[in-house]
Amino acid sequence: MIQDFLSSQLLDDQQWQLALKEGFQLPACEQEPHERLRNLIKQETDKEMEEVERIANNPEAPTFENTIVALEHSGQGLERATTV
Repeated sequence: MIQDFLSSQLLDDQQWQLALKEGFQLPACEQEPHERLRNLIKQETDKEMEEVERIANNPEAPTFENTIVALEHSGQGLERATTV
């Protein structure tokens, strides 16, 4: 069963030849990798600041859940963007 799955995921010789000849059809990027990373980090930083503002301006009485836990869960996108 595992062998069948693995076989189904592999390209045969003809598919490899076609992929090597025509490319793997990856979308072209208009930005350099460092520019994309910089933009992603800026975007995720802005999102985290919005999350922190929302937590700080919560009209409910502060509790462990709506402050500490909420802050702990904020900025997950930024963490993913900056983890190498």
